[in-house]
Amino acid sequence: MQRKNFLRGAIPLLAAVLIAGCSSTRSAPNQAQISNELAVKATVIAVDKRSRELVLKRSDGTEVSVVAGPEVTSFDQIRPGDILNARYTVSLSARRLDPGEIAKDPAAGMAAARAKPGEKPGAAIGAGVTLTVIVISVDRDTHTVMVTYPDGNSDSIQAQRENGKRFVDGLKPGDRVELTYGEALVLAVE
Repeated sequence: MQRKNFLRGAIPLLAAVLIAGCSSTRSAPNQAQISNELAVKATVIAVDKRSRELVLKRSDGTEVSVVAGPEVTSFDQIRPGDILNARYTVSLSARRLDPGEIAKDPAAGMAAARAKPGEKPGAAIGAGVTLTVIVISVDRDTHTVMVTYPDGNSDSIQAQRENGKRFVDGLKPGDRVELTYGEALVLAVE
């Protein structure tokens, strides 16, 4: 039940991100991939062990206060002057399936890890979903594609970037497109 609800909420987001903002890193007309990463560093300037509050100074000079939850098992290792690194990555790929190729069932997964007690604090979490949509129609004048999701809902999405337009323009009604979307967050203290 939870998996179905997760997929239902993720499906429109996946298609919108792929088609509206596609920036392909591959030239194959039946496949497109994007990946964006945001990296941030902040310096720990104060630590309140009792409340587990950290005051961080970002590279632009602004200070922000955060509370570390109990899942931060190595909180006592954090000291003023430590550098907190955060890296957030989003990736998406779309692949037009070959005729006769069997589509995979929708699937979602999640993984997490954290530093062991006594090690420098760090954590990572990642999640992903894969599903196949069916192309209902393609309007090449407006670079718009109408698709049906595995749950039966349909949506119309207009490509905005050149690579997304090329991908959409290469589709035809009845094509099946496998979408794979992933997100990951990694935090580490140096």
